[in-house]
Amino acid sequence: MAEPVTVGVDCSRNVASGLAMPDLVLVGTDVVDIEIFDKSQEPLSKSYSAEAGGAVLELSLELYAEYLTIIRAFNEPGQDVNLKTYVICNSEEELSSDELHIRVVDNGVLMLETEPGVDGIPDDLWILYDKQN
Repeated sequence: MAEPVTVGVDCSRNVASGLAMPDLVLVGTDVVDIEIFDKSQEPLSKSYSAEAGGAVLELSLELYAEYLTIIRAFNEPGQDVNLKTYVICNSEEELSSDELHIRVVDNGVLMLETEPGVDGIPDDLWILYDKQN
């Protein structure tokens, strides 16, 4: 298994302001407009998953008072599992850092990794992760 990579964040500044965000979302093998997803106020779950081009992507979340730790696993058949850990500010306004942006939607989250570190995850598309029960 590949060594996990950890990315930290400085919560004292707003890193996402003014950045142009992509408006397309990868849902399985389809690319759809982000406008079809309504933002949700539902609380974050502890786990989400998605499939992209035969690979399985899984998110594990740990919520703390000020921070949110997200571990993303990218599992492509025949390859080592690629893990990346993000620590982002736990804010009601926005869940983002320099390298990660999350939007809560009905029954899932949209996640954009600007530097995913693995070829199978696009850095210019949001990915829909479905909530796991």
